[in-house]
Amino acid sequence: VRHITQQLASALLHLKSVGIIHVDIKPRNVMVVDRRKPLRVKLVDFGGSQMSGNIDNETFACTQIYSSPEVLLHSEINEAVDMWSLGVTAFKLAVGTDLFPYRTCYSILKSILNLFGQPPDEVLDKGLQTEHFFKKGTSGGVRWTLRTAEECGLEDKKDAFEGFGDVEQILSVHQGQETGLDRFVDLIKRMLQVDPNQRITPLEALQHSFF
Repeated sequence: VRHITQQLASALLHLKSVGIIHVDIKPRNVMVVDRRKPLRVKLVDFGGSQMSGNIDNETFACTQIYSSPEVLLHSEINEAVDMWSLGVTAFKLAVGTDLFPYRTCYSILKSILNLFGQPPDEVLDKGLQTEHFFKKGTSGGVRWTLRTAEECGLEDKKDAFEGFGDVEQILSVHQGQETGLDRFVDLIKRMLQVDPNQRITPLEALQHSFF
């Protein structure tokens, strides 16, 4: 996982330098090119990629369970969406199961809020789909509140993880302390910041102590 994540972060650094956002990073789009250790991979399938500064946030193709909150809400996006997808991908590669194993956008957003908190108002305010999943807050100075499953016409299902502690626990079971678990967990947290402005950049990721 360490070598693959590092190579993908390097790929994101290169994409950022040429103004390309992949938009659909997921395990299926990671191709192994050399199975000798250390494993060598490359990022593939740029069919839905976008150019920075010329983004259509209504029509781009992505895979929901690997998508950042701003993508799910059809808010403004930048290259930070790829870092979120890399974080979810790294979890899948480490554990073998999905971090957000849900079929609906609402369930994914609900789990994101449960694990990482609510996206900032700036993201919610600009989301073309925000009002499908959130309602304007009415008390306590909260601008947006997640709708209930019933309000969205959905069945209320239990989250796969009750909190981030559950995520850390499953990572520890699959990775063990000898792999630098604490550093890996910290990197995942930084990749999965709900505020894209606070999300770790490719360069910062490559400088992280996990590598």
